Amino acid sequence: MGCTGVEDELQDEVASTIEDFKAAGIKVWILTGDLGHTAQEIGYNCGVMSRDQSKAELFELKKVQEAEVMTTATQVRESSKQGKDTTVMISGQAFSEVGLLEEKCLSVLVNDVLLAADSVIFYRLSPS
Repeated sequence: MGCTGVEDELQDEVASTIEDFKAAGIKVWILTGDLGHTAQEIGYNCGVMSRDQSKAELFELKKVQEAEVMTTATQVRESSKQGKDTTVMISGQAFSEVGLLEEKCLSVLVNDVLLAADSVIFYRLSPS
């Protein structure tokens, strides 16, 4: 596990380093206080996500509710079977609702969505 902090300006060689991590099978998560669109651009710029939709798939969880979690789990599974890089974006608001999930749904969220994805971007997070 590794961790780094980047404020505003992307540092030299971040994208190539992250691409090396991903090639080695290391999953990358980004946690940011930025808005979803900005977080998505950060993901593209630092090499966590690809803009090439034939090779990559982006899923967004705006609410952590059973139906949406189950649908996203199926989509991540199918995308992975097709050999695509999968990225899941989840808002801080949605993440704050995780404690309300039933145990089975929480297990699907963690194992079949977050851990199954190649990368995860949490956005609009706050330390409070």
